[in-house]
Amino acid sequence: MREFITVARRPFLAVLLFLSLQFAAGVSVMVVRAVSGNGNIGDLFSPDTSVIRIIAVTTLVCDLLMAVGCMVLFRSSVYFRSTYRPLSASWTGNITAMTGCILGTAALDIFGELAEVPDMMMNVMMELCRDPWGVAAIAVAAPVAEELMFRHGIMGHMLRNGCSVRVSLLVSSLLFGLIHINPAQVFFAVPMGVLLGMLYWRSGSVLWPVALHVLNNSVACVQVWVVGDGVGDMALSDVFGGRIAAFAAACVMAVMCAVVMWWYCTVNGRRKAVGLR
Repeated sequence: MREFITVARRPFLAVLLFLSLQFAAGVSVMVVRAVSGNGNIGDLFSPDTSVIRIIAVTTLVCDLLMAVGCMVLFRSSVYFRSTYRPLSASWTGNITAMTGCILGTAALDIFGELAEVPDMMMNVMMELCRDPWGVAAIAVAAPVAEELMFRHGIMGHMLRNGCSVRVSLLVSSLLFGLIHINPAQVFFAVPMGVLLGMLYWRSGSVLWPVALHVLNNSVACVQVWVVGDGVGDMALSDVFGGRIAAFAAACVMAVMCAVVMWWYCTVNGRRKAVGLR
C-alpha cells in the first residue's frame, strides 16, 4: 500500500494541476465578465458570443499550460531508469485498433443517447465549435494535453514504476472520466479512457491515442458545422429506424470493438514487455 501511495504521488499532483488550471480558467472568465460590466455568475457558462470567446481562449491557454506542466512533472529522465518497456505494434495493427476504437465510440454515443444521460454543456460546446479559438482548444489542445496527462503521464508513470497494466489502465481511465464532471462526458470518457489506454500501452506511443482523441473531438466540431443548431436535436436512433434497432446496432459495434481490442492486445501482441504483469 505504501508503495502504491508513493507511485500515486505524481498522478495526484497532475490531477491537482488540472483542477487548479480549470479553477483559474473559471475565475478568469468571472473577472473579465465583471470588468466588462456583466458579473452575473449564473451566466458564467452561458452560450453568449462574448463569453464563448473568453471561455475558448482561457481553455486553450489552460490546455497548453497543462501539457507543459505534465512534461515537467513526468520528466523523461525517469523513463530510462524504469523496467517498463512498451510493446511495439505494427502500423496495420495500430490502424486496426483505431478502427475498433471508432466502433466503440459510436456504440458509446448511441448508448448515451438511449440512456438519456444529461449533457449540461451541450450549448456551450456547440458555440465553442463555431469559434476558431474554441476549435483549436477542443480539437487540438485538449486531446494533446489530456493524453500527455492521463496516458503518457499517469498511466505511463504507473507502468514504469511497477503497477500492473490493469491497475494503471483502471486508475487513469477513472480519473480521465471524473475530471470531466459533466454526466454525459463522464459516461463517455471512462470507457473511452480504457480504449485510449489500451492503444497507448500496446502501441508504445502516445501519438496513437492523441490521433484518436483528435479525430473524436474533430468529428463533434464537424457535426456542428454541418448540422448547425439542429445537432442538439439529432437522434442517432432515427438513423437506425428506432431505439431497438439502434440498441442492437450499438451492441454489435461494442462486441466488434471488444474483439478487435482483444486481438490487438493478445494475439497481435505475443511479444512480452519487460516489467509488465
